[in-house]
Amino acid sequence: MALDAGTIRWLEELAGLELAAAERELLARDLARIVAFVDRLGTGDLPAAAAVRNWGPAEIRRRADEPGPSLPAETSLAATADRAESCFRIPPVPGGEEAERG
Repeated sequence: MALDAGTIRWLEELAGLELAAAERELLARDLARIVAFVDRLGTGDLPAAAAVRNWGPAEIRRRADEPGPSLPAETSLAATADRAESCFRIPPVPGGEEAERG
């Protein structure tokens, strides 16, 4: 699957990157390989899958999900560059709500 230049530029903007033309080509090639692999996962055409089926421990031990002390808001917000009262402020995501409203 080839990703068009518009999609690559959108991903570049979304990630806050400024890529050179060669880097865009490399990104497009790598993403195409990843998408092809994910598509292949959906088909079940993975001959090596049986070999890695039991890679983990037979029993996974999990700790109890108990509430505990959390970091005070002032401590977590102390290093932020931008805040609104007790919340982090982040820049809008390119192509976010405005793009959805169309």
